[in-house]
Amino acid sequence: MRAYDILKCVFSGLLLALIVFIIQKDRGFGLFHCLSDACFSSGVMLAGAGGLLFAASKGVFDLMFYSVNSLFTVTFRRERSGSFAEYTAEKQEKRKDFRALLITGAVFILLSVIFLMIDGAS
Repeated sequence: MRAYDILKCVFSGLLLALIVFIIQKDRGFGLFHCLSDACFSSGVMLAGAGGLLFAASKGVFDLMFYSVNSLFTVTFRRERSGSFAEYTAEKQEKRKDFRALLITGAVFILLSVIFLMIDGAS
C-alpha cells in the first residue's frame, strides 16, 4: 500500500463528500448534519468498493468471469485462452490492493459518527 493510493482515495472521498454536502446544505439541515451525511456517503462508497476488491482478490468472482469469457470465446469463435487454473493464476498476478479503500472508508465513516454525535449534542 503506497501513500499515493491513500491520497488518491482521500481525494476521491473528499470530492464525493463535497458534492453531497453541497446538495444537503440547501435542504435546511444543520452544518454538522450535512457533514455527517457527506462523510457517511463517501465512506460507504469507498468501503464498499474496497469490500468488492477484497472479495475479488480472494477469487470470489473468478469462475463467473471465466464462464463469461468462455461463452464469448465460443460465440465469436476466438482462440481459447486456457484452463480455469491458468486463468486464476494469471488473474492472481494482476490483483489490486484494497486496503487503502477500506481504511479511507472507515475513517470517513468514523468522521460521520463524530459529526453525528456533535449534531446530537447541540
